[in-house]
Amino acid sequence: MADQRETDAAVARVALSYEACLLAEAAAAAVPAAADELTAARSVLEATNRYVAAVVALARLRGDSWPQIAAAVGLSEASVRSVGSPDRDWWRAHLLEDPVEAAADLDDWVSRHVDGQSDPAPVSTVLARR
Repeated sequence: MADQRETDAAVARVALSYEACLLAEAAAAAVPAAADELTAARSVLEATNRYVAAVVALARLRGDSWPQIAAAVGLSEASVRSVGSPDRDWWRAHLLEDPVEAAADLDDWVSRHVDGQSDPAPVSTVLARR
């Protein structure tokens, strides 16, 4: 059972990285002056909500209590409990079918987008730990 929980947590961490990637892309799209601010705000808010849902899901898999999660993210316990799980889409199906390949896809994203940081940790390292 512990092995399955660790595997589930590793896959959830890759899913969290994916949501962070989408959030970064949504925020980047809001930067140009020609951006439609209202549409950009909606995209960033939706991406933020999915990111928080992924954080909560991972924290629960790691055994954190609802009060611990609420305190850490600065929300009420009721708000944290109401956070839905991220929507299912093609990428999440890909993640569940082949987590190693999905993590490699995110490793590629990190290598293209994280500048100025010394040796950013690849997303795939969480799968290697299990």
